[in-house]
Amino acid sequence: MKAKDLMNSKVYYVKSNDSLLKCASMMKENHIHFLPVIEDRKVIGTITDHDLCIYGITEEQNFYKPVENIMRKEVHAVSIHDSLGTIFLAMQKSKIKYLLVHQDNKIVGIISFMDILRLNRSQDPFIITLKEIYNKTEIPSEQQPEIDTFYL
Repeated sequence: MKAKDLMNSKVYYVKSNDSLLKCASMMKENHIHFLPVIEDRKVIGTITDHDLCIYGITEEQNFYKPVENIMRKEVHAVSIHDSLGTIFLAMQKSKIKYLLVHQDNKIVGIISFMDILRLNRSQDPFIITLKEIYNKTEIPSEQQPEIDTFYL
């Protein structure tokens, strides 16, 4: 299984100067937990619902302040051709639950750790092992138009 088989190709995003409130509203309306942050059609960071709660609320950020105040500046991505093992290792190494998927440096999708766990291949030993690891491990913690085109 490759990233292209697993990814969600409906990608929403925020711009670096969008407010934290807009970001939270977009996540709520679209039932998502992760957004790339772009500027000039280039990914400059990411933000999760966890980031909003932990850094937005506990640091008493004004909800009208820009996303760039709390976004993560490290961008993690895999190629559409990367295998399930590569995807899992990338998440594990970086201690993240979401990855951008690119083709020729153009963002074409997102994969979450939950996407991996939802695979209906219950007899696959790799998936069974991942589910066992997930169940035994504490994991630390889309109405904006769909993505036009932006790049890593």
